[in-house]
Amino acid sequence: MSICFAFITNGSSDRYLKQGIESILKSSISNFEVIVIGNSQLKIDGVTFVPFDETQKQSWITKKKNLAANLSSKDILVIMHDYFALTPAWTDEGMKSLLSNEWDVCVTSILNPDGTRYRDWLLWPFSHKFLRIPFVYTLANLLPYSVKDLTDFMYINGSLMIVKKDYFLANPLDETRGWGEGEDVEWSIRLRDSWRLKYFDQLPISSLKDKDVAFKVIDPLSLVFIRTYAFFFRRLPKSINSWFRIPY
Repeated sequence: MSICFAFITNGSSDRYLKQGIESILKSSISNFEVIVIGNSQLKIDGVTFVPFDETQKQSWITKKKNLAANLSSKDILVIMHDYFALTPAWTDEGMKSLLSNEWDVCVTSILNPDGTRYRDWLLWPFSHKFLRIPFVYTLANLLPYSVKDLTDFMYINGSLMIVKKDYFLANPLDETRGWGEGEDVEWSIRLRDSWRLKYFDQLPISSLKDKDVAFKVIDPLSLVFIRTYAFFFRRLPKSINSWFRIPY
């Protein structure tokens, strides 16, 4: 298995970026490459730094991520923002779960510095007309890790994308969007009816930034509600099914 760790940066987080790169270089992973897309003052042996003209479009992370995929020579992409680091679980032995051909996109645990959950296993109900109302006033859309039956209602947090390179090249991010413009949600909604999404909780990633408290675990009653909705929604004819959706 070959893996590309691609960091996306604008040059403002070199302290975190250095820690993230070191976590990879100090690991026991045998077949990997590290690419940094964006301007950085760092110079580290064995790491490819690719400068980026930030004046082209503000916060153009979609272009950077697509560029990383095109530059990579490896089979699996781990595309991260510049404040993530690997945990010791990332070894050749630990990554055996990624060898499966039964996934296109995968999600793993993302942990805050204090060990609580970052934005990892995420429900996104807002693209459905009748799910917007109960969820619009809450960001309680972190799913319990045990929930595997709602992948067609989920989205991938763009700050960490683990994806097969061939799949990503065939389904790139929308470069008309930049950071904060829902580029990760658009990508997920476009693909989630067809992707093979897996959750590998044995490969956690650490956030090096202060705790992210923006998202909370969904409450049991809301989980029952969306599962009931999903049960009926999936059985609707396509012509009616599309009416329930809101184009993002």
